[in-house]
Amino acid sequence: MPYSDTSIDKLIINTLTKEEYDALVNSGTINPRELYMVTDDTYPTTSEFANVAFSGEYSDLLNTPTIPDISNMQTVTNMVDVINASSTNTTYPTASAVYNILGNIESLLHDINSGS
Repeated sequence: MPYSDTSIDKLIINTLTKEEYDALVNSGTINPRELYMVTDDTYPTTSEFANVAFSGEYSDLLNTPTIPDISNMQTVTNMVDVINASSTNTTYPTASAVYNILGNIESLLHDINSGS
């Protein structure tokens, strides 16, 4: 093999080119107990990236998820902390408002059944 091996306290450091490393990967001979250091400068430059990498635009990406419309979502201004006769279909109760009505349901049912 044309690459060089250095051993430091049972750690094997392989210094090789990207092409040599790729050949090892493709042949399935990469040893997980060894460290591989690529010595040539084969990293992509910014000119090799697609324009989409720097556009800052979401619309030029492929296979993007559909972002749901949340314009009709409930807001804090629609939240009420009491459920009563003036409650409407355009408001929603807080958890404590629901608990105040239903949290003590067993006692209320007991009182109703016992005639209290």
